[in-house]
Amino acid sequence: MPDTHAAGHSLRFGRHTIKLPRSKFQRVALGIGLLIGGLLWFLPVLGLWMFPLGIMVLSIDFHPLRRMRRRFDIRWARWRRGKARPEKKGPGDEPGPKALGNGGVSSREDEGSLPQ
Repeated sequence: MPDTHAAGHSLRFGRHTIKLPRSKFQRVALGIGLLIGGLLWFLPVLGLWMFPLGIMVLSIDFHPLRRMRRRFDIRWARWRRGKARPEKKGPGDEPGPKALGNGGVSSREDEGSLPQ
């Protein structure tokens, strides 16, 4: 599920593709500009959306950022996969009296039936 193609110099977000400059200098300048714009999110037109986009642009040329982005991609995919297909629960997986193995009788009901 890679979302960047260093050979084609483009970023892919789902169905959307953004072409990037071929020059490393221009990509780095664009990435830094996006990061600065993300830090100035309180101004009109600029926003926090620029910060992650700047990190993604810079991750094409800088290995530590690329490693962080790939780890995030893997975690995101695992989280989405786990959220999309909830696991089926067995009879002993649910909290409550039935999980205790006492036939569905709660402890409060047991207290009334015990001689004192």
